[in-house]
Amino acid sequence: MGIKSANTTAEISSPTEASDPNLFDTLSYNGGKFSEKAFIDFLMSQKLGLTKEQASNMFKFADKDGKGDLDASEIKFICAAVANHTMSVPVRIIVPSTQDVSGKISKEEMTKRCDQVLEILSHLFGGATASGLQRGAYRAETGKIVYEDVKSVTSFCTKELWKENVGQVRAKVADLCREWGQECMGMEFAGYLEYVYAEEPSAEKLWDSIVPRLNKRRQLGWYKNVSEMMPNFEP
Repeated sequence: MGIKSANTTAEISSPTEASDPNLFDTLSYNGGKFSEKAFIDFLMSQKLGLTKEQASNMFKFADKDGKGDLDASEIKFICAAVANHTMSVPVRIIVPSTQDVSGKISKEEMTKRCDQVLEILSHLFGGATASGLQRGAYRAETGKIVYEDVKSVTSFCTKELWKENVGQVRAKVADLCREWGQECMGMEFAGYLEYVYAEEPSAEKLWDSIVPRLNKRRQLGWYKNVSEMMPNFEP
């Protein structure tokens, strides 16, 4: 395992074992501890671009009880804190270049649309980036395949930030649908695409949208099953 916790201090036994991606989980499970030297040696072996001084500062920051080692609870706390505030979950809104399904807009109007979406995501999540033009297609309500050039505006957020702001993002995208004469627009979160409609979607479309989104939320650890999501649920 690379973690020897029979006594009080964890040790890194080899570079190969130190590369174990579950190292921190194993340490917490075994109740071992990192000395400052073992912690620094581990980070140096990973070649993360850190100096020994930076690794030492990280150790001191995480050593909340000031005892000179990192125990399981301290490591679990700092890792959970990182997971909570790391802006690593992608949010993407697909900006169409058509007006009223198939009417082509100007390059200047497309830039204006992208700027609107950039402003929305930047206000909520701190920043966003627009892609170059991409060729896309979708099937309209009439059954016709509509081809168009689109741009993607992407931002990154935490799971908690998305929970707090998803309703606002969805409402703003629905407003843009109506403003730009769109039946719907694509909004992607953590790899799952949702279509936001200008008008109330049918029950079938709601099922198509809701099921993959609930699956993604379960994968992200928001809940484990239906009974946990709805405490009053009785199977």
